[in-house]
Amino acid sequence: MSKAPYRFMLRALIAGSPFLVFVLAAELFLYLSGETVLLSTIAERHPRSGPPASYMTMLISQQFDRLHFERIRRERPEILVLGSSHVTRFRKEMFAPRTDFYNCGRTIACVGDLEEFVQALPDGYAPKSVLLGIDHWWFNTSYSEPATFAEGIKTEESMEPNAHFYAFKKLLQTLIHGRFEADVYKRIFSRQHDGLRRYGVLAWHSSGIRNDGSNQVYNRTTPPEFVDKLPQTLEEIGLRPEPCFIQGMKVDEALLTRFLKAIKALEQRGTLVVCFLTPLSSGLRDLYSQYSTQFGIWFDYTKRVPETLEENGVRCIDGSNPAVFGLDDRCLIDRDHARETYGVALLREAAKNPQLRATLHLDLEQLESLLSDPRTTPLFPYFPSSDSSSPQ
Repeated sequence: MSKAPYRFMLRALIAGSPFLVFVLAAELFLYLSGETVLLSTIAERHPRSGPPASYMTMLISQQFDRLHFERIRRERPEILVLGSSHVTRFRKEMFAPRTDFYNCGRTIACVGDLEEFVQALPDGYAPKSVLLGIDHWWFNTSYSEPATFAEGIKTEESMEPNAHFYAFKKLLQTLIHGRFEADVYKRIFSRQHDGLRRYGVLAWHSSGIRNDGSNQVYNRTTPPEFVDKLPQTLEEIGLRPEPCFIQGMKVDEALLTRFLKAIKALEQRGTLVVCFLTPLSSGLRDLYSQYSTQFGIWFDYTKRVPETLEENGVRCIDGSNPAVFGLDDRCLIDRDHARETYGVALLREAAKNPQLRATLHLDLEQLESLLSDPRTTPLFPYFPSSDSSSPQ
């Protein structure tokens, strides 16, 4: 019997062994770093009252919709924060003690997502109250972001082979470019959690989603000043992909009608909805003023949306300018993302109204104390109840 086929297979195995070794090592790394842990498993192991965790993947897709919805489905919290990445800094310590709270930030990127969220709520459940952050580009017909919430809560990226191959590619690029220091890999392989169970490479490195859904960063240093490098001409603006640079003249009435209908659908379930306009830097607001012909939608949004909501019995707080809360641009990490101190200041404004104070379970004295604490910075409040030995 000829030995040629066996020699060929042996040579093929030897030739392919480096690739096989890389695949096995990569899969081990994905598992140990928590990148491929099922979102349902994270929700089960780390409920809001469970051992602290931090979720922020980098190699497998960040499935915030699925993780948040798994926790909502299991725990059915009474108070929800809804919106895009602009609402992720609201956390349980900002609310009255024992408030049944959860932050669903990064789930609503357009009006369609809000509609799908309402439709997806489990039978027999509705939050008692919702704090909803509204971005002005939701009402811009030039903003073409499709709704993804309904699909996002169905899929589990870590179970799809293509997602693993894509993760291998990203891991190889990360290693080649030396994105992380060696200590990150050392802690992942040695399982040095330091009391915080981490899921995802970024959760090991810099930030992640807490058990209450809010986003935490491990470095809570506040820079001395805010720096915003804005485009200087319309040509430069047109080259920027961010939603805040999409031009538009007016709020689209059809989108506003759909938005109001989705809120009314929540109210029909028994939910009290409080909205707020999300913040922007002074520089970006000045840019809108400079090019008011191209960005008239901003001015229409700050007028039409609150008016329409108030006319329909929905309370709306204009948080678009942090100065109304006694803050400046230093409460922002970039031109359209504020951090925790802004959240405390906005809730303090809401708590001045007895109805909103009861609706959102707020403690006005507690919020004022957080803002007046000398250890509070423009970015980060000091929470005395948090464990100072771990990320706040």
